[in-house]
Amino acid sequence: MEGASEEVVLRTNSIWKNPFDDNQYRGIELANGLRALLVSSSRTDMSAAAMSVKVGSLMDPINYQGLAHFCEHMVAAGGSQKYPDENGFMTFAESKYGYFNASTGSDKTSYVFKVPSECFEEALDRFSQCFVSPVFTESLAEREVKAVDSEFWEVANKYYKKLVAVRKALSKKGHDYRKFACGNSKTLRTVPGRTLKQAVKTFHDTHYSANLMTLCVIDNRPLDEMEETLKTLDFHKIPNKNLETKVWNEHPYGRDDLGFLVNLAGSSSVIRLEFPTGDFDQFYNSQPAEYVVQLINCPLQGGLVANLKKREWIRRLLAHHTTIARGFGLFSVTISSTRLGLKHVPEMLELIFSYIGHLKRVGVQEWIHKEILSSRMLKERHSKISSYSRAEDLSEALGTVPFEDVLKKGFADSFDQGTIYRVLDHLDPYNMNCMVMSSETDDSNFPLRDEHYDFMYKKSKIEEQGKENCRVAMEKSSGTWSLPDRNPYLVDMPNVEHIEYLKTNVKTFRDDEFVNVRHQQKSCPKEPELEIGISVVLPSLCDDLQEFSLAYMFAQYFKHERLVCVY
Repeated sequence: MEGASEEVVLRTNSIWKNPFDDNQYRGIELANGLRALLVSSSRTDMSAAAMSVKVGSLMDPINYQGLAHFCEHMVAAGGSQKYPDENGFMTFAESKYGYFNASTGSDKTSYVFKVPSECFEEALDRFSQCFVSPVFTESLAEREVKAVDSEFWEVANKYYKKLVAVRKALSKKGHDYRKFACGNSKTLRTVPGRTLKQAVKTFHDTHYSANLMTLCVIDNRPLDEMEETLKTLDFHKIPNKNLETKVWNEHPYGRDDLGFLVNLAGSSSVIRLEFPTGDFDQFYNSQPAEYVVQLINCPLQGGLVANLKKREWIRRLLAHHTTIARGFGLFSVTISSTRLGLKHVPEMLELIFSYIGHLKRVGVQEWIHKEILSSRMLKERHSKISSYSRAEDLSEALGTVPFEDVLKKGFADSFDQGTIYRVLDHLDPYNMNCMVMSSETDDSNFPLRDEHYDFMYKKSKIEEQGKENCRVAMEKSSGTWSLPDRNPYLVDMPNVEHIEYLKTNVKTFRDDEFVNVRHQQKSCPKEPELEIGISVVLPSLCDDLQEFSLAYMFAQYFKHERLVCVY
């Protein structure tokens, strides 16, 4: 503890940051248990703040599905005792050319805004009142349930919503993860004799507490001034109910909930493999899943993506790991498939597991981990992340990470070989569900209908022989695969010289009737990037549709197949 006061019970400036970060950071904990990260950034002209609350859709009452999302709407759009006008905070932010939004996840809800720095203090005061004394009215509830219903219908036909709905339908009956997160007017009006206002007030009173809240504030003023401002506002008056953080120790997928193939129709051709995992957020220092994600996504020759593209089975492939809620996670491989690929799903799965087996056999390599870290460091140094996004990310990270490490999330500076192997062990054909969506699928005779998104699908067990073929492919050595070569251009501490912009920096190497080649020193400071632009003038394209189509296809081929060498 580096000093305290009546409002502040803990203060620390001992927060790790990467060597290129010139922002100043301070963590404080208020007497009511609210934890706040102050970020002083001299370069920002739009100040921002975000509040993350450890309350999400998995905590919905079973007879009020979507209530956490609805509560988010009520807090964001409602007034407060000090500022009673409905939608007052959003109106204020927009009147100052700022922005305000909120979102609900499985286990958290986030509120975030940005405004010009000169009106930030007033904005923070109004923002604090949303949590100190929100006012819920019947008229507001009626308006916002329509807004929630509108959100639902806006995305109801999106392919990714169907895939998530199927994922939930495959999970254990009775598990919180099966709940309908978005909600709509039907699920929010199911209890006779009880108004929406009563339901949302009960939910808010039960789950919203200062000790479950984490705040991030980004401004261009010094830290001491920012802290003094925060202490004069009413964040310390947010009620603290000393609630326990909800953790879901039981995974939504047990042995009986795995090994399924689901077929459904949609506007896109998508194959998705999903593997239940543990909650890897506790390993923020090593980011074990990121190692596996990077290798599966790598487009270089010898890798999975290049192999599947060469066969013309896929357009894109994206591996991803997410902690769905505190206690459990999911590793997914999502494939944008070609028509030909849909005819070779079993063979595609065998190749995927063959590559996973290769990663296990060659062993976890520390140099790959270091390259991932160097890339992240470089990207962070030269990124232009808005204060709005930064505030949201840091407020959410603070909910799971101590003050001193809150900036480490995303920087795997610790190499943990054993935990990476644990991630790979989850990628097993017997620990998987598979979904296949196609625009050519006829679902008229499919036996199952999703209750909320109203689409048909078919669920069947993956044949035992199919799983066994994948297991054999995973264990059998293959000369098909190879790890990417080391990247000779990555450095740990790049020293990039700033060159002032001058028109005379443009040099012409060749200029004739066939070719014009020029070079210009990049003027952006501290950006170690090379940009190559090639413009080919083909007058015939303007007159011939076939020529234009062929040129377009060649450009796409060149982009996806030939430029992989510069990845």
